[in-house]
Amino acid sequence: MKKFLAIAAILIMTSAQAEAIKFGDLNYFLKEGQKNISAAAIVGEENTRQNKTTDLIINGYFFQADFAYALTDKLNAFAGLNYLYRVETKDGGVNYNTDGLQNPKFGVNYRVFNQNEMGQNFDIGAVAHVKLMEQEVGSLSPNSNGTILDPLLSNKTDPRNSLELNARLGNKWNEANEYYLLAGIVHHFSGTYDDSASNENNTLDASTDLKIGAQYQYAPLDEFMMSLGAMGTRYGVSGIKSAGSTTTYTSHFDVEVSFSAKYLVTDSLMAKFSLIQDNRDYFSDEDNGSVMFDKRRAFAYAAGIDYLF
Repeated sequence: MKKFLAIAAILIMTSAQAEAIKFGDLNYFLKEGQKNISAAAIVGEENTRQNKTTDLIINGYFFQADFAYALTDKLNAFAGLNYLYRVETKDGGVNYNTDGLQNPKFGVNYRVFNQNEMGQNFDIGAVAHVKLMEQEVGSLSPNSNGTILDPLLSNKTDPRNSLELNARLGNKWNEANEYYLLAGIVHHFSGTYDDSASNENNTLDASTDLKIGAQYQYAPLDEFMMSLGAMGTRYGVSGIKSAGSTTTYTSHFDVEVSFSAKYLVTDSLMAKFSLIQDNRDYFSDEDNGSVMFDKRRAFAYAAGIDYLF
């Protein structure tokens, strides 16, 4: 019996390690010389209540484009850009728009080992968001459009330079099932932006975020895949300096849950669709809680493609 169990364990391990990882899988890693273009259009809404009296709603269109290139089988580099188009911030009948390119991101991923070697795929990565332009937050009063969303109301944009380090562990244990786990730390450096409401140049202090997440994918067909994911982010304490005074805001924990479906149109072209729901924690100024943001939530759906060549 012991011999039988030992043989069964070896067969299971061998099967898991030998499972082929293909384009479209969560654990797929670009091969040397391969390039990938990823693009998505997102329609989203973010809701926040300020001081228990004012309901602020942000909705509009977000466009993402990323390009990745594999320097080796174990190392790839990537760059990405986001564009905001007619993203409206409104309070009742008053609103302003936010339009424009956001700061680019650059990064690398390194596959430390794969499941054929160690039974698991283990990757480490680094991502830098680089501030290349001065940005402005719009205002309801006086009514003025902006180029970046208010960092107190949205998680989608940030006017600062930042550096992220992350690690990911995953496995495709049979033809249809796989998962990955992710943990990361993001440090935002102090940065400035213009505020249309106060006509001041504000400073957003440095802060550090921690995140942890997981994703599971099921492929009922070779060409079709579905996945469920969750990501939790603890946003660190940060202050905003305006007109000579600083307001420091408490840390908070936001959770993002997603469902995605992907279809392989060809061996190198994939169409994808996602639904994303955010449940966000409240936060307030650290001193006395006189400025408070609660009832924070967000929803978005996205459609896009991945092209491998």
